[in-house]
Amino acid sequence: MQKLSAKQLWLLISLTLVWGLNWPVMKLGVTGMPPLLFRTLSMWLGIPVLVVAMVWLKIPFKIERKDWRELLVLSATNMFVWHVCIILAIQSLSSGRAAILGYTMPIFSAILGAVYFKSVMTARQWLGVAAAAIGVSLLLWHEMTGLSGRPLGVALALIAAATWALGTQLLRRTKIEVPTMTISFWMTVLACGVMSTLTFIFERTQLGDALLHLMVVHHLQRGDGVWLCACGLVLFGPQLAAGSIHFVGDADSHFGRVHWRVLAQ
Repeated sequence: MQKLSAKQLWLLISLTLVWGLNWPVMKLGVTGMPPLLFRTLSMWLGIPVLVVAMVWLKIPFKIERKDWRELLVLSATNMFVWHVCIILAIQSLSSGRAAILGYTMPIFSAILGAVYFKSVMTARQWLGVAAAAIGVSLLLWHEMTGLSGRPLGVALALIAAATWALGTQLLRRTKIEVPTMTISFWMTVLACGVMSTLTFIFERTQLGDALLHLMVVHHLQRGDGVWLCACGLVLFGPQLAAGSIHFVGDADSHFGRVHWRVLAQ
């Protein structure tokens, strides 16, 4: 077994922490905003970070026109289906369960690699796949039989994972002769376009409420308690406005909490 260097180990730990925190953040996000809109905004915010990283690392942005079709296929399998299905699935699943189901991707990837791409797997690798599959099956059984189960959420998460697995196998075999980060950048840009379109089609009637959420959060973070009382009085009536008065005293320390959701309802 290959031994990880100190740098690789540090990157692995950092990646694990970031991805782990990603799930509860997504769960919190979809409780206060339409899911597609939340995911779309988070992806658009990530593009400038990628641009800065690529400029700093001197990675080229250009992809030849002959490679655009393959790029579209990679984007669909690695980005489009994953982002749509997983953000919808997490609405009905806990963040931990969604993460477990989403990261069944290696199971699907191993099976696809062995069956369709003729990858060679050892007995130990097949044993690992079987153990992971049993664990997921137990989780799936609980969702299907429990009174509070969410089979649709489970199905969406598994579809997302399986499609991502296919995308991973295709990406490993891509004929696009550019750095992987360049491909990732353009896949993200295309995914932002698709997500923005879907958001407009399916969630345009909720955009007003979402903008109100953002306005409330902005002023909560600034500690504008008086502003909130005034807005509550005008927009939501005296009872909700009065309910916001108690926020004024601890504006500097607690306005980032979930109180703003009361005003939005």
